[in-house]
Amino acid sequence: MAHKGFIVHATTTVEDGHPFIILYGRFTNNESFKALVPYAPYFYIRERDVEKARPLIDGTITAHDARTFDDEPVAKVTVQLPSSVRHLRTALEEKGIECYEADIKFEMRYLIDMDIRGFVTLKGPSHRDGRVDHVFVSPAVEAADRQDLKLRVLSIDIETSEQGLDDTSAPIYSIGLYGDGIQEVLFNGAPCEGATHCADEKALLQAFRRRILDNDPDVIVGWNIVDFDMHYLMERFKAHGIPFDIGRSEATLHLRTESSFIRASRAQVEGRMVLDGMHLLRDYFYRFDDYRLDTAARELIDEAKLRFDGDMTALYESDPAMLARYNLHDAYLVYRILEQERLIELTMMLSTLTGMQMDRVKASIATLDSLYLRRARSISLVCPSVKGGTRIAVAGGYVEEPDVGIYDHVLLCDFRSLYPSIIATFNIDPLTFDKGDICAPNGACFGTGTSVIPALVLELLEARQTAKASGEYTKQFAIKIIMNSIFGVLGNPNCRFYNSDIANAVTSFGRQIIQTTADVVERMGYHVIYGDTDSIFVLSRADDAKSAREIGQRIEREINAFYKEYIQKNFHRETHIHLEFETHFERFYLPRQRHDEKGAKKRYAGLVDGKLRIVGLEYVRRDWTQLAKEFQYELLRKVFFDEDYQTFIRDYVHDLKKGRHDEKLVYRKRLRKGVDEYTKTTPPHVKAARQLGPRVHENGMLIEYLMTRKGPQPAQLAHGIDYAHYIEKQIRPIATSVLTLLGLKFEDVLTGGSQKKLTDFL
Repeated sequence: MAHKGFIVHATTTVEDGHPFIILYGRFTNNESFKALVPYAPYFYIRERDVEKARPLIDGTITAHDARTFDDEPVAKVTVQLPSSVRHLRTALEEKGIECYEADIKFEMRYLIDMDIRGFVTLKGPSHRDGRVDHVFVSPAVEAADRQDLKLRVLSIDIETSEQGLDDTSAPIYSIGLYGDGIQEVLFNGAPCEGATHCADEKALLQAFRRRILDNDPDVIVGWNIVDFDMHYLMERFKAHGIPFDIGRSEATLHLRTESSFIRASRAQVEGRMVLDGMHLLRDYFYRFDDYRLDTAARELIDEAKLRFDGDMTALYESDPAMLARYNLHDAYLVYRILEQERLIELTMMLSTLTGMQMDRVKASIATLDSLYLRRARSISLVCPSVKGGTRIAVAGGYVEEPDVGIYDHVLLCDFRSLYPSIIATFNIDPLTFDKGDICAPNGACFGTGTSVIPALVLELLEARQTAKASGEYTKQFAIKIIMNSIFGVLGNPNCRFYNSDIANAVTSFGRQIIQTTADVVERMGYHVIYGDTDSIFVLSRADDAKSAREIGQRIEREINAFYKEYIQKNFHRETHIHLEFETHFERFYLPRQRHDEKGAKKRYAGLVDGKLRIVGLEYVRRDWTQLAKEFQYELLRKVFFDEDYQTFIRDYVHDLKKGRHDEKLVYRKRLRKGVDEYTKTTPPHVKAARQLGPRVHENGMLIEYLMTRKGPQPAQLAHGIDYAHYIEKQIRPIATSVLTLLGLKFEDVLTGGSQKKLTDFL
């Protein structure tokens, strides 16, 4: 009987000297599975190196029909254990023998060879064990198409004393579990309403372990779950001598921690996935003032953490029922955020598109590996092992100097997926590099022969259009993430296909296309006031919105016709470069740089269908106060709608000085290292942090502070606000950037002056 399911976790083991791939997952009938699949580790060497290599190899060498990028035939070297590959590669390379695909993790080697991308079909007899519904030994395994399957998700959260934030010797008060089939708080201490009583911490941990095994989740989630909850639980399990084996085998939890906020730590629970809600939001481009659970919950699901007075220890002693509610609610919030935003579904989708495991779908280099190696295998091509090297700078996209001003009827035209489209159009690939006469502006040339990345790009572009037509938003977004990652890794020395000439070829074509497009649009009689990487902003000179949109559509048609002819004539290639008229701005604002007459790049605001759209300005930046954001938004709105902006400025400054905006004056900035490590300079947020005591001296902690007459002070301790600072540093710069374009000065407006309308400058 054939069973179809999704692989939640793939790993490896060695039994009696024989290597096995282990596939854990869930079938479409909701039953769990484990499959042990025998597989032999291998890599390749050039056929001409076989005799030289033979004395060093404890394994088998067989002929193979694949070839290298240089079209050399290869032989396959098969060894007994996965660990043997690394040692043998080192020995061979010391003798000048190049090894190919000798650095691929064993489980990924298997998934790539079988072209398995999440979903799988298993055939063969199975039996049940204590942790898995079906155990297969040496089953027939085939890749399967995507199935209608929902993974079982469990959100967990632990509560400890304040001491526990820094010291894992402090006991755990409670553990909240919220998910499919469970809503429970395990409580260490006296019985209390709304919680399951555990006599002591050891009983608490044993109950937690039992709940995980009984609930059998595929995915365990939480907020900062790896660095805090899982790390803390591991230490407490260790303290009590209890094995922390909450997976689908008896293997204990393994942590790989990262000190940087940018890189996520990982927890390996065999047979399950541990995903951090905070890092999922960050990885999928959600932006908040800070990444606290309360902030994300308020913005995304309009809910908040429960509030209580005092500290956690006082709550534990005085109102344990409230602590239980607080604990369970935190676990619930994480579950609801991920459910509403469909982030587990998105992660599964990325896994099925790339073949990466769910906790690695945002690993760009590994993702390109997974995609490239699969397609290379299908055309009998072997790829080099990663060599590393020194990173050579890759030039960025072209940015046209902004023509500062306030305008009427501006059109935004955008090249759809420009860099991937360039790759497909000009056949840019490591395999075609230096093999033809398709030459980029940077001098790199490419051939017209078989390629890998261009074929991947065209496949993804087609899939994205199909998903768009059928309303599959999650799939559209997943494909966009993949395509945006492909170009960037080519310029990274850790990529096996690293080549700065290839990466620079893409950006040089991009710069040429934006410049050429601007020239063509100017010849059409319109004025390009700004261009940035893959977009141009065009002053239409139209009299009304209808005429402006018609001009936008004309630009789209004529530019696309131009590139169809231009690329065919000059490169004998079909173009995949496509310009889209995207947005009509009824009003548009391009500011100057601070302390400079030049235009500010990547910063603008406009009015679209009566609503403000703001990019790169203080309103959308996290390092400005709410005061500045509110002021800028309202000032631009009044200017765009020809309302009395001068009276607004005067009233706003007056109210600020009277203390009517005090709640909007908080600065928020994250510590990038421990406060004691700031030795050369001491930024304001560090000065404020030092007033809070040793507990806050942590890398990644968000510091909230105000500027007072005594300098920066923590928000909760601040008094004597320095209103002059806020006028000079938060209000004046924003006002001046607009007023100068209207022929006014900030000081004149504060003392009263003539109101000028936007139409006076159009």
